[in-house]
Amino acid sequence: MEDLTPAIVNEFIDYIMVSKKQVIDGKTIYPIDIYYNGVGIITAPSAEEYEEMFQERLKQKRTKEQKTA
Repeated sequence: MEDLTPAIVNEFIDYIMVSKKQVIDGKTIYPIDIYYNGVGIITAPSAEEYEEMFQERLKQKRTKEQKTA
């Protein structure tokens, strides 16, 4: 997954609970709790995939630094 789109967020969120208004230090806040369930929807990369992504990121960073120097 490259981007977190509104459609994807809607799939994860079960419900949002907004609590009653509170005034703290003169500021009005509305505490919210977001309940979500996404267990198993996205699988984490393996150690090898993480290493590959890390190496690619380092390569991109070096390329960017060379272009700006």
